[in-house]
Amino acid sequence: MLYKRIEIIFVLMLSLSSSSLCAEVYKWTDENGQTHYSDIPQDQPSNKITVNEKPESSSEPSDADRRDYQKRVLDSFAQERQQKQQKKEEQEKKQAEQRKQCEQARKRLSDVETAGYLYEKDKDGEKVIFTDEQRQAATDQARAAVKQYCN
Repeated sequence: MLYKRIEIIFVLMLSLSSSSLCAEVYKWTDENGQTHYSDIPQDQPSNKITVNEKPESSSEPSDADRRDYQKRVLDSFAQERQQKQQKKEEQEKKQAEQRKQCEQARKRLSDVETAGYLYEKDKDGEKVIFTDEQRQAATDQARAAVKQYCN
């Protein structure tokens, strides 16, 4: 009777431990670009990864299964590196465009502030000089552009 209980407990422990060997892991990237892994699904889009996969036919994976698993893991890491590189390039491109716009906005502000007078050409191509109010509006607009692109 005692052996029967021990045998039942042993079988239960084995079944519980084997179920934990094939766990689901969720991988996601936060807004700062950090990659996280968890066994709890997140609100953010995530990739579900199954770890410690074992073939059902045998207790030990074959060399081919190990190589296949290793290849999938390496491919996953390579894809992640590629995505990070693309994100970095996009961010650098965006920052370069931001710097360019800032430079243009500062030049425009400098031109507006240092010009003796400002003008527009009318439909006939003749210069129409800005009034003080129009000049102030142009200066305010140039300052707003500097604030937008340079901060």
